[in-house]
Amino acid sequence: MPRRICLCALLGIIALLTIAPAAHGAPSSTRCFPAVPSIGDCLQGRFAQYWASNGGVPVFGYPTTPMFDANTHGAQAQDQMLERNRLEYHPELAPPYDILLGRLGEDLLLTRGRNWRAEPVGTPQAGCWWVATTHHTVCDQASSEGFLSYYRSHGLELGDPGVSERESLALFGYPLTEPRLETNATGDTVLTQWFERARFEWHPELPEPYRVLLGLLGRESWGSAPLPPASQLPAPAPLAAAISVDTTPSGISPSTSPTPATVVATPSAGPSSPPND
Repeated sequence: MPRRICLCALLGIIALLTIAPAAHGAPSSTRCFPAVPSIGDCLQGRFAQYWASNGGVPVFGYPTTPMFDANTHGAQAQDQMLERNRLEYHPELAPPYDILLGRLGEDLLLTRGRNWRAEPVGTPQAGCWWVATTHHTVCDQASSEGFLSYYRSHGLELGDPGVSERESLALFGYPLTEPRLETNATGDTVLTQWFERARFEWHPELPEPYRVLLGLLGRESWGSAPLPPASQLPAPAPLAAAISVDTTPSGISPSTSPTPATVVATPSAGPSSPPND
């Protein structure tokens, strides 16, 4: 019975994905989701533009908080929690790095007492991506289908042809674990692999292209903390034109870009670190 309930929940997710384009408002200006009654917050300005340009609902999920003022490394910033990640606006950085993603995969592992550096390592395998940086492998679970194909077909828009490795790395980060069976927040036991900014889950019972789903790291990290007060600052304006980036700015790599380790909602209506290390 629990398995049936979880499957129904997953099918419900698929149904919501199919209505995602119904988000209305001027493109890249404001996106609200009246077709999803549980979602009362909107995406505005640069956040809406970034969300729409880099994957929308399947990659980021819906907003779960309003845009709020945050204290990041002693500096004021504007953040917004989404179901699967956290958007952070850093006006001191040049686009496309003015919006950064939280490292919620690493944060949640540490919060749950799992030191990814102590996790069992992988070995190079034919047909897989061996990541020497973290000593883990990313593989497909079926022919041309699974974690590796999903990773390589998604990425942040940095102006490269198609989806480049650095664009995928900027979105998900490096793998932090080997794939293993884990029980997710809905109670379903699925093959799972953690990345710096995401958790991949393999659902072979679902139709394509929903067999790889991303965990709801944003919801899980925020937990039951109260919602922060909405920012009184104007929403960051969307970019007037697409940005083409040839190289990563000096000192910033796609995986080690300065996503803050500590975010504090100001005033303190949200968690002091939602939850981070």
